[in-house]
Amino acid sequence: MVDYYYRPGAPALRNPSAIPRAASSGSRPPSWRPGPRPSGPPPFSFLPGISAVNALLAAIAAFFVLQQILPGFTETFYFDPGNLQWWMPASSIFLHASLLHIALNAYALWMFGPLLEQRMGRMRFLALFFLGGIAGSALYELTILSGIAPAMPALGASGAIYAVLGAMAVLMPRLVVLLLGIIPLSMRQAALLWVGLELAGTFDPASGIASAAHLGGLFLGFAWGWLEARSPGLPGGAGQSARLGWR
Repeated sequence: MVDYYYRPGAPALRNPSAIPRAASSGSRPPSWRPGPRPSGPPPFSFLPGISAVNALLAAIAAFFVLQQILPGFTETFYFDPGNLQWWMPASSIFLHASLLHIALNAYALWMFGPLLEQRMGRMRFLALFFLGGIAGSALYELTILSGIAPAMPALGASGAIYAVLGAMAVLMPRLVVLLLGIIPLSMRQAALLWVGLELAGTFDPASGIASAAHLGGLFLGFAWGWLEARSPGLPGGAGQSARLGWR
């Protein structure tokens, strides 16, 4: 879970004309009200059985295959501070530098993503994922402009995944994760540890990891989770159960 520097059928309306008229002028005509207005299908309704997590995993895998077979594909879509294009903050999310890189990110998304998607819904989860990746790119660019990090291309889904983890730390703070597979930490404790580690990595240009992108996604996730928890109109927000039974 690391971002690397890259190196080279609504019902029909009722018909008012079919309503029988009054038998005499002295009687009141029967009342008529139109039926419900038909509405269009919700976004992505053509993919009813595909979760956001599975769709993202498929896209990440497809991009990785294209990286291997199309010359110049990676260089066109990674985040390049020296030749920044408008699509790069989003497209770089789906690129990875190695099999280990994509395996770590895919595992983290597969492990944690369904828990949050179940709570938030598909569309809000996708919005969080993309905005987290873009926020990571933005903070990474800011560290480059301020002279903290070297101006090197970066790629990976870690910023987006850290946004998922940040939102979970707020919405599911008592969910337990195992650090290194053996040390139990709550999501809240793990989030504090991640902040410390990534903050230290941001000021270590020799690390080869775009830690600022992780921090950008994590902070975006914190803010998103805070807003979700205080929005009464959203599932899982204020006025509904604020905790799930995961420990």
